[in-house]
Amino acid sequence: MNEIVNLQNHYSHYENQAMFHEIGTNLSNRIKTNAKPFRAFANEIQIQNRILKSLPANLLKELLFQMDLIDIGRSEYLYQPEDILDYLYFPETAIISDFHILEDGKTMEAAMIGREGMVGISSIFNPHASASWIQASISGTAWRIDSKIFRQKFHTCESLQTLIFEYVNSYVAQISQKVVCNSHHSVEERLCCWLLMISDRCGLNTLPLTQEQIAGFLGVHRPSVTLITQSLRDSGIIAYLRGKISILDKVKLEFSSCDCYSAVKVM
Repeated sequence: MNEIVNLQNHYSHYENQAMFHEIGTNLSNRIKTNAKPFRAFANEIQIQNRILKSLPANLLKELLFQMDLIDIGRSEYLYQPEDILDYLYFPETAIISDFHILEDGKTMEAAMIGREGMVGISSIFNPHASASWIQASISGTAWRIDSKIFRQKFHTCESLQTLIFEYVNSYVAQISQKVVCNSHHSVEERLCCWLLMISDRCGLNTLPLTQEQIAGFLGVHRPSVTLITQSLRDSGIIAYLRGKISILDKVKLEFSSCDCYSAVKVM
């Protein structure tokens, strides 16, 4: 696959094109959905978010009655740089990407958050503005709570502090691992690792993703992604139809991935 990686050097006409065409500085891409308060269906819901599921029952119930369940569409963003982090989000089925836009218009994902985690961590400790773009890569649902309410509970509840600090450690580890991965591993290895990570976090083997989106998340050119997905499809590891990638053989996909996957794997 070295020839695939080297192809990046032959597509200079992509250099100044932004990978995420949906992103703008206006508000048209923000979440436009009706929130559903927990109290409206308290007896029906099953919590999937692992932080919330790990809370003591009485604390979970107390927090949930302060929360809304919202729908987040693909490419909708929760925050852009300098937005105040006024809400915390606990994904259920949505996958959220934390990424940066470079000066040449290309993008690079710093971390992804699914049902194992939460969005807006820094607002727990002090009111903060977002330093990056926070956008949904896979549509789905998430619990939303006012950051002030959550911050007050965090400062008075030791069990909540323990869970949050554990997640902060794993989140920082993911960002650190991505730095190593982006610097030392091939595009093929990174792409396989990324597909496994996103599949783990949403619990799906069929992922609604385009090649252009994947290129944007990885910070590479689309032709490289096209050639790699074709090779993986020919090997029977994935199936690819327009706008959808299905993982057919996770064992082989993990074998084609870099070692970073085992470091950031979500069980």
